[in-house]
Amino acid sequence: MEKAGTGNYGLTVKVLKDYDLLKTVKASLAGKKVVLDMSGHTIRWTDGFVSSESIPTMFSVVTGSLTITGNGTIKNDSTSLARAIVVYYPVESEDAAQRAVVTIKNGTFDVNTSEVVYVGRGSAIIEGGSFKGIENNQYNDHRYTINCLDGEYTAGRSKVTISGGSFYEFDPKDGLSEGAHTDFTANGYVSEYDEESGYYTVIKSND
Repeated sequence: MEKAGTGNYGLTVKVLKDYDLLKTVKASLAGKKVVLDMSGHTIRWTDGFVSSESIPTMFSVVTGSLTITGNGTIKNDSTSLARAIVVYYPVESEDAAQRAVVTIKNGTFDVNTSEVVYVGRGSAIIEGGSFKGIENNQYNDHRYTINCLDGEYTAGRSKVTISGGSFYEFDPKDGLSEGAHTDFTANGYVSEYDEESGYYTVIKSND
């Protein structure tokens, strides 16, 4: 990987080749804005991966701002479960401004667990990309592809805003992850379902 930029803002980490993760990337970026430019490459978890999280996770963002771009792929090729992205600030009394924000511009996120992106406390902004997980064991559906920690979502500390992207058998406009009719879409956006592919795509409404 290659770093470009200095100071707290404008730091870009560019992926120069396909890469196998050996452990969770845990990012505490307080006061920093970092761009992960995938440059069309693949980051994957294989069977040799060791996670530092209670639920195996590839990228765990605790504080600061991370933007993922560059049309790359983040995937799980192992026989074990692993989320792609987790956003979580675990301290009860923290300043709201410290909560992490992850922005996904594009890319492919394909994992063998029911949660692809999980927000505990913080924000996920999805502007594009393709997201696919597996059915959850309890409901045998894909309701948790993009998911929040229930109590934090109810309290307004866990947020998801979707204005683009495609989601396998998960409807961001009318989902079930936080109860019936969960709507993660940004104002003025709708979802369209393609029966052949099984993907819901978020687009701007014509109304």
